[in-house]
Amino acid sequence: MRKLPVFLVIDVSESVAGPLQQSITQGMKTIVSGLRTDPQALESVHMSVIVFAGKAQVLVSMVELANFYLPSLPIGGGTSLNAALTTLMGEIDTHVVKGSSTQRSDWKPMVFLITDGVPTDSRTDAIDKWQAQYASKATLVSVSIGGGADHSLLRKLSDDIVVLANASEDTLVKFFQWISQSVSIQSNAVANRKPADGVDLSKNLPSGAVSLAKSDDDGVPQSVDDRLAIFVARCQRTEAPYLMRFERQGPTGDNARYALRQTLPLTDDYFELCDEHASGSAKISTSQLEGFPGCPHCGTHIAMVECTCRKMHCIDGPGMATCPWCGSSQNFVAAEKGSSIDFSRGLG
Repeated sequence: MRKLPVFLVIDVSESVAGPLQQSITQGMKTIVSGLRTDPQALESVHMSVIVFAGKAQVLVSMVELANFYLPSLPIGGGTSLNAALTTLMGEIDTHVVKGSSTQRSDWKPMVFLITDGVPTDSRTDAIDKWQAQYASKATLVSVSIGGGADHSLLRKLSDDIVVLANASEDTLVKFFQWISQSVSIQSNAVANRKPADGVDLSKNLPSGAVSLAKSDDDGVPQSVDDRLAIFVARCQRTEAPYLMRFERQGPTGDNARYALRQTLPLTDDYFELCDEHASGSAKISTSQLEGFPGCPHCGTHIAMVECTCRKMHCIDGPGMATCPWCGSSQNFVAAEKGSSIDFSRGLG
C-alpha cells in the first residue's frame, strides 16, 4: 500500500530545554492520538521524528502510525539546520518509495520543521540541495516558535512559515491539533484519489496566536539568541552536566538584563547532539545576570564558576577546587563587591 510519510523535524537546542521541551512532547502525543481516530490515517500515515541541535539524530525511524511510539526528546548545544536537512534528505531517500515500472510511489511526504531560534552554523549546502532536489517532492512547513527563527532562511526551504506568537501551552495545543488535522485531511485526500499538493494553510490555521509569517517579516539573523543567556556546567562532585537558563528582561543591547528562570540537570547524552567544531565565543557580564543558581546534582549554592579551560562547574565555596572538565585544580576566591566577570555563554 502507498504510504503518506510524515516527518517531524524538531529543534532540541538548549533554548528548548524545560517547559517547551515537555510541551512539544505532549504535542506529539496530541498528533498521534488524533490521527489514530481516523481510519484513513491509520491505513496510510507513516511517521518519523528527527531532532537536531549542533548535530541531528533520527529518534524514530519511519514507522506506520499504529506502531509509532512517543520518544523522549533530548537536548543538545547549538542549532544546525544544515545537519537537520541532511538527515531529513537521507531518511527520505531511504524510506520514501519512488515510482517505477513495477511499483507505485509513496504519496508526497509532509515535513514539519519546528524551531525556536536561529542556526548557529553558517553552512548552506544542505539548503541548496533541498531547493534543487527535494523542495518539489515534499510539502515542508516551517514553524517559528515565538517568532524567533530566521524567517529569511526558512523561506528558502518553503513559502509556508507558521509563526507561534508565544510558547504557551494553549498556543502549542492549538498548533499540534492543527498538524493532526492537516495530516488527516491529506490522508483522506490521497485515499479518495484527490489532488494532494500540500497543506492549505490559509483555510486550516487556528485563529489567535498562530499565524502565517508575512513576506516582509524575515526576522533578524543573529549569531546568539539574545532572548536567553544559557550556560552549561558540570557538577564538581558527580561530574554530571547541568543547564542554567536566564531570560532577558526588557530591551536588548549591551546593558540587557537577564533573570534566572531554571536550572536543569542534564545527562551526558546532551553532548551527543553538540557540534564539537562549533565555536561559542560570545560572552556576557555577570553584572547583567540576576539570580544565583545552585547545582541541581549536589545542591551547592555556587553553580557558576569558570575554569581556565573556559568551562563552568560548581564549587562548595572559596578555596581549592578541581575542574570536572579538564582535571586542573585552582584556588577560587570571592569576587570583590561591585566587580563583574565575563562568562562564556552557550550557543542556544
